[in-house]
Amino acid sequence: MKVLIAGGCNYLGFHISKKFIEEKHEVSVIDSLPGGKKSVLGSKHKFYNLKLQDAECRKVFESAVFDIVIFISGTLDRKNDSNNNTDMRGVVNIAKLSSDFKVKKFILLTSAEIYGDAADPKNLPFTESSKLNPATPDGMGDNVRECFAIKIGILSKMPVLCLRISDFYGPSIISGSSSYLSEAAIKNANNLKEISGGNISFFINNALKNKKIIINENPESSRDYIYIDDAVNAIYRILTARGLSGIFNVSTQTETSFNKIAEILSGIIESKPVKIEKNKKPVIVSRKCISNKTLKDATGWKPATDIENGIKKCVEAIYGAEQNIKKAGRKAVAKEKNSQKGARSAGRAVLTVFENLLLFAVFAFLQWGKILFNINLPDTVIDYSIIYIIIAAVVWGQVQAYMAMFLASALFIAMSIFTGTDIITFIYTPENLVTLAIYLLVGIITGYAIERRNREIESREIAFDALGGKYSFLLDIYNQTRLIKVELENQIINTEDSFSAIYETIQKVDSLEIEAVYSGAIAAIEKILKTDSVSIYVTGSSEDSKFLRLKARSSALGDSVPNSINTNEKPYFGEVIQGRCNYVNRDFNPDAPLII
Repeated sequence: MKVLIAGGCNYLGFHISKKFIEEKHEVSVIDSLPGGKKSVLGSKHKFYNLKLQDAECRKVFESAVFDIVIFISGTLDRKNDSNNNTDMRGVVNIAKLSSDFKVKKFILLTSAEIYGDAADPKNLPFTESSKLNPATPDGMGDNVRECFAIKIGILSKMPVLCLRISDFYGPSIISGSSSYLSEAAIKNANNLKEISGGNISFFINNALKNKKIIINENPESSRDYIYIDDAVNAIYRILTARGLSGIFNVSTQTETSFNKIAEILSGIIESKPVKIEKNKKPVIVSRKCISNKTLKDATGWKPATDIENGIKKCVEAIYGAEQNIKKAGRKAVAKEKNSQKGARSAGRAVLTVFENLLLFAVFAFLQWGKILFNINLPDTVIDYSIIYIIIAAVVWGQVQAYMAMFLASALFIAMSIFTGTDIITFIYTPENLVTLAIYLLVGIITGYAIERRNREIESREIAFDALGGKYSFLLDIYNQTRLIKVELENQIINTEDSFSAIYETIQKVDSLEIEAVYSGAIAAIEKILKTDSVSIYVTGSSEDSKFLRLKARSSALGDSVPNSINTNEKPYFGEVIQGRCNYVNRDFNPDAPLII
């Protein structure tokens, strides 16, 4: 089965992809990763680094026939702040493409935020038919996504499944799966919504560091937590079941309060008791419990990991991962690299200025050395300051060209005063002003020209990189399409009903020798009927002949078939001859052939 996962480069998408790959399905993933990164599943699946709203997603659908398309809402990806507008355009694009290319099943994964919170326990658990009351932008966005997916499914007659997933958690989130935790998410871990399964992850991380756990909610508030393996198994069971459509909750149908989590952690972590404190402002109790009865009745699925064992697995994973994989160490290394990079940049800038000053000294000597040092230099009409400005612009760019321009102008003014010209006379001498104007014009024009050239080169490099990316993408599509084409060609050529197979069968009886025709017919019938027990008999020369004579037989039969058959003793042979019809041994008569 061919599965496409849109928005699959996140924690939930990784585990869903892994599950389908383990079950020997072909998995493709569309998602946008910064810097052209590759997905962590490597060569085990096909990865397309595209934004979900891009028009190029159509080429992905054109390159393969997908049985299932899974769209993971951005509300289930806590690696960074979701852009609801981008995510909405993404689901519109992917759902329309699924409809256009006749996908067998479209699945939308959303969060349980769509239900909102319940202050009254009488309203719990939330069922698929409960009134939706989303209180967050995530929940409101998921409500709109569901409405659109269901509507396009009705219009195009495409089966649509909407799965509302409660808060999921797992050890890989906490142990630092670098592909799914951005630096912003780690840095802002105090925000309960930054990491998937955020509450449990936040509590465990702070409990292990003996930090205070301060939340903006009432400690008696509850959530419905589901372990990642249970969530993925439920999703897989739903997607592979036949005839299912509509809305399903994926949850444990169990409330767990924040205080309960602290109590479980206190029993697992050997340190001081874990306590949760709330802010001074009074906060109402919000409760959430999601029913999974519809899912259980449809698939027979049940959650296998309760909250105690799930948290224990998470804590054990942290201890087994060298104490949270030393995130602080990784940050320190990154900070050191950034500081080194900044130091190198500053060093290059200082070196450039030094080189510019050195070049200025050389041309200043050539221009004014005769006056300053009383050295006989060759007489020339060349203004070396203009050459200096042009060289500085060409070698180091616009900024250094402006610096050279001001240095040349300052030197000219200083040398004019040094040679006895007072400042008033200097200002009112047109030749001096013309010289300064030439320095300014040369510096500005050459600096601007060089900067413009550099910008054009940079823009062309960017355009070239963009075209290279598109070329690589189209090349990947072409290679995959070519492989599929070759595979289909081989299937057509090698299938038993192909033209080549039919021609080969006909050739077996294409002979002028009667014996070769009989033996070829045996081989052809053996291949067509997939049997090694074929014999050919001919009737006698007269119409009243009661006997059939053996002309050819399969080698596997040996001497087990008679050389002649009396049709009076076996009337079913006579029925075939007289009625010119086939005989099928539906009564399983042991003395009669299966087909005559």
